Amino acid sequence: MPMKCPGLTRRDKSTNFRLRVKVPVDLLAHYHPKKELTFSLGTSNREEACARGTAKRGQVLQEFQAIRARRDAEVRTSLSETEMDRLGLLLQHSMLKADDEIRISGMEDWLFERQGEEQAQRLETYRRALARGDMSVVAPVVEDWLWGHGIQLDRASQDFKTLAHRFLKALVTATDKQVQRHQGEVVDTPPDPGPLESHGKTSAKVGGELTLSGLFEKWKDEKQRTLPENTVTDYATHVRHFQELHGDLPLPGIAKAHVREFKDAMLKCPAINRLPKHYRSKKLPALIKLAEKDTSLPRLSERTINEKCLAALAAVLNWGVKNGYLEHNPATGIKVDVGKVKEKKRLPYSVEDLNLIYRFPIFTEGARPRGGAGEAAKWLPILALFTGARLQELGRLQVEDVRTDRGITYLDLTSAGTKTTSSKRRVPVHNELVRLGFLAYVEERRKAKGGPLFPALKSERSSPTEGWTSWWGRYCRSNGITDPRKVFHSFRHTVKDGLRDSGVPFDIRSILQGHTVPGVGEGYGQGFALHVLAEAMDKLHYPGLDLEHLVPQ
Repeated sequence: MPMKCPGLTRRDKSTNFRLRVKVPVDLLAHYHPKKELTFSLGTSNREEACARGTAKRGQVLQEFQAIRARRDAEVRTSLSETEMDRLGLLLQHSMLKADDEIRISGMEDWLFERQGEEQAQRLETYRRALARGDMSVVAPVVEDWLWGHGIQLDRASQDFKTLAHRFLKALVTATDKQVQRHQGEVVDTPPDPGPLESHGKTSAKVGGELTLSGLFEKWKDEKQRTLPENTVTDYATHVRHFQELHGDLPLPGIAKAHVREFKDAMLKCPAINRLPKHYRSKKLPALIKLAEKDTSLPRLSERTINEKCLAALAAVLNWGVKNGYLEHNPATGIKVDVGKVKEKKRLPYSVEDLNLIYRFPIFTEGARPRGGAGEAAKWLPILALFTGARLQELGRLQVEDVRTDRGITYLDLTSAGTKTTSSKRRVPVHNELVRLGFLAYVEERRKAKGGPLFPALKSERSSPTEGWTSWWGRYCRSNGITDPRKVFHSFRHTVKDGLRDSGVPFDIRSILQGHTVPGVGEGYGQGFALHVLAEAMDKLHYPGLDLEHLVPQ
């Protein structure tokens, strides 16, 4: 089974791979107009591209952190001896810990040889610079480390020169130990000396008290292991908006009044995802002023404010209470009053709806409207009916996510837009999908260099299917499905009913659709073998559904 390599794609009209990294929301203004960064990996070998991509991704994430640090760093004129010592020890620990991780993962011959050559070359460069007192070699490294700890120090200052000299010695020591390891010697990683106390404007502590930004980082360190990347990014945006309104408050200083004012501010805020691109990275006060000047701009809905903005802030603070950082949650109970208006409930598609849908021009005439993103227009509605998967999960599928194990072909939904741990699952390919030619389509994509299963499916927003779902709604209305309660998500409701009516037990149908099953452990299959899930999936049928005209001739 090939390893997962986030962001790895093939270049258009090329056999070589490339790496794509999405720009974090808080750095969009810095990289404007780019929303993602693309790097050529210079190889058509997937395993080698994976190794290069992983290393490059790590460098890019470090670049993001450095940019944040530069943006927020405080200008200082001096450093204490203790701070200089700590920074040097941190550098040695970091270098040898990273070296540990590479060796634990193992290296192919080509990587081992290249690693040895690069380390020997660096050691020679650092030793020569140390002997000559040439600080220019290490000055950029010193600046990056200072920025990473919220500090700016003038290169011309004596303290900068002293720190640079210590860094050169630390680099020689750490690199020499890496070379020794490369020769098979046992060299332990020194212990982590602990963090350097930041003096920046967004310090994790104020007056010795943990701030909201510090709490969020602790929450993120734990939650990013189990929550989707999009969820963590959304939470970061909402917490950042709170800080843009009130500053980075120490936790004991956050009162209900602050949360209430945040709620009132969000009621004045325009719907950010509907703004022109160059406005979306503006801070909350600027967004509010923009909305005041242009009253025609749509505002955030009460539901969005309650279920996203306030819910994210409350969840982070509640985590702080549970972990002993706060005595109480000041966001508890604060919500926008939405009255008694009931939300429109989504309905499943009826068999009559399905027989109409699968006779739309995209199925009977081969029509491929621009908004339908090529073959996604045909296959997403079919896949949805015979998998029960979420649109985002289907839209993010890669060709290599269609796998076979002991004769059973399945969709590997372990990372394709899954929402929770229970969503990470394997969904067997229904016999009807095979009959309708899905695997033949997959094979065509495999021969076309692989990559995304639906390469034309693209969006400037966080999910490639966000624009597609709007197109589907318009397309359905123009072709006879006019009930606003029937949307693409209706397929999941249809499958839920279909599995139940086909006699599939509750626990198995919940696993197939990625729902949490109370009392059942996590993991692939949730205790059920793949062949059991396949047998259950093939029971799914819809009496009265006619798809004979879709069977390839």
